[in-house]
Amino acid sequence: MKIKILLLLVNSLIAQTMIAQNKYMSYKTSGLDGLALTYTYDYKFLIASGNETVNIWYSESETEKGSIETNHKLVRSVWLAPDNETLFTAGENKGKSHDIQVWNIDRLSAIKSFGDHKEQVLCIKGFSKGQKIISASQDQKIHIYDVATGSLEKEISAKGVPMDLAIHPDEDELAVALSTGDVAIYKIGSGELIESINISKKWVLTVDISPDGKTLAAGTEDGLIFFTDFGEETTYRTTKDEHKGMIKDIAFSGDSKYLISASSRNDLITWIVEDRVVKKQENMDDGKILSAIAINPNGKYIAGTYRTVKTVNIWDITELDITPTYSLLDKTDKVPPQLFVSNPPRTDEGQVNLSQDNIVLKGIVTDDAGVKSLLINGEHAPMKSSGQFAYYTALKMGQNYFTMEAEDINGNTALKRFVINRRDLVANGYSREKAKNYLFVIGIDRYTFWPQLSNAVKDAKDVVSILTEKYQFTPDETITIYDEEATRDNIYSQLKGLIPKLTANDNLLVYYSGHGHYDDLLNEGYWVPYNAKKSESEYVSNGDLMKVLGAMENQHTFLVVDACFSGSLFASGSRGFTKSSEGFIQKAEQYKSRWALASGRLETVSDGAYGANSPFATRFIEFLNQNADQDHFPVSEVVQYVKVKVANDVRQVPLGNPLKSLGDEGGEFIFYTK
Repeated sequence: MKIKILLLLVNSLIAQTMIAQNKYMSYKTSGLDGLALTYTYDYKFLIASGNETVNIWYSESETEKGSIETNHKLVRSVWLAPDNETLFTAGENKGKSHDIQVWNIDRLSAIKSFGDHKEQVLCIKGFSKGQKIISASQDQKIHIYDVATGSLEKEISAKGVPMDLAIHPDEDELAVALSTGDVAIYKIGSGELIESINISKKWVLTVDISPDGKTLAAGTEDGLIFFTDFGEETTYRTTKDEHKGMIKDIAFSGDSKYLISASSRNDLITWIVEDRVVKKQENMDDGKILSAIAINPNGKYIAGTYRTVKTVNIWDITELDITPTYSLLDKTDKVPPQLFVSNPPRTDEGQVNLSQDNIVLKGIVTDDAGVKSLLINGEHAPMKSSGQFAYYTALKMGQNYFTMEAEDINGNTALKRFVINRRDLVANGYSREKAKNYLFVIGIDRYTFWPQLSNAVKDAKDVVSILTEKYQFTPDETITIYDEEATRDNIYSQLKGLIPKLTANDNLLVYYSGHGHYDDLLNEGYWVPYNAKKSESEYVSNGDLMKVLGAMENQHTFLVVDACFSGSLFASGSRGFTKSSEGFIQKAEQYKSRWALASGRLETVSDGAYGANSPFATRFIEFLNQNADQDHFPVSEVVQYVKVKVANDVRQVPLGNPLKSLGDEGGEFIFYTK
């Protein structure tokens, strides 16, 4: 690379604008001498050193993730590998040997160390996807190491103390800031010196190369900023008048549009790279000495750390309109992020009916490479480091259209569209007098390939008996499936057969008593038909059950399951128990409900003594008997009673909640006696 240098005084070109600092937040480091600072590539974390400690914070809050106590006496440089987890640290050690230490920032644990400089290491930089590390030491040696083996692959003798390093994005050239006032450029492969550019009679303290590889910049002890274009004919240089002190650090924006330089006199200058002129100049004037800066990859903030105080300050630079860019770009990655919406449920069906004037859209976005952004109706939605999001929005009457667009750091996008139909908070025309109560009951004792049960059929028949004798359920609307009738096909066909029968004014109670199975890898629960072998393909999965029940347009559904692992029906969440009143009953009945009561969580449950009811069925039937003299009561009272009583009787804990994934709208099924 040939670089011709033209020294220009650019005072006449500078359009300076003095503005007040716009501090966004501050962090407290564990020690003084904050010399190293970097963001993770997905901008979730900020990493800063203080003496021998490295602190890691969540970048969007003042919360600390944790800290690493290194074996250095003073950390002078850090570099984060593209995997976003492996951190390299270097500096001054307590002994005679000065090594490079490797850490996992997720676990906050040490991985390894290597290297053997004779004097302190001033800077480290990595390349080849973190497989190689270059270190510059006060011993005037530049080392290139293989990370996997820790072996020294190449040593370059510098003509001065190498203060800083910058690697060209093509990873073929290395720029070195030297104490001689020069910037030396080497071929990384051979270690050959390509050119040495003299900038000042003082030390060059910092050097950087723009992400697009077109511009090199350097800062000197006497306050000069130097620019050069790679392969171009012209080099620009500023006068020392623009900064008030020595240049401590420089950083290019991710889109290569700006260079920001920091001096020992607490001023930050933002340069327009293309024109080499000042965009703005900020005097921090807080009595501290800036020592390092880092621009958040999202382009919104710049962080600064100090030599003499335990502080990292963050300033808002959104006015620069920096385009977010990411160093993790993988052109082979064609897989879009996974976008899941948990609230409201059933968005996969395209339309959700609600009766409320606002909602918090909740969910999670995941991607192996990293999530860049989430837009909801064109507006950026905040996300936690886990990818979880919560987005508040008001709902107008009628149809509310939503478009969610998630993008990963490699430019792949996932799109999700759905409609929330807000209905008026008035009665929807449900008439109890016209309603039919359907009863669907399964009980299995005599299994072919599973252990026999003693009381499942008795429990099911006793439930049918009390509901048809004392409550407003009739034999004409009752379907019972016992033992050998309970094949997978028969359960499905009978249950699906209710879909065209049930009207919007009808109700359904489903009761299952038999074996249950849970697959913890798939997070899926199953009912076990009477002739099923121990194969999940022969079971009735919760997912398939929910599809059938979700296709029904009836007013209320109450699903009661007395089986092992029946708690797997519930995704999350609960609704508080409410004491019933006449006004409550009238309102609750008017809105659709989808409730379930399970005999246990993700656990085995008792079948009970031979010839008796199971502990769960005992309390369920007991409540129905004890309240048969009432006119009516809501399903929540049944649920609360059974949950408390069974938990006190045996070592199993029933669950009872609305099934929001089935479109529960806040209503409740009401039991009416005859």
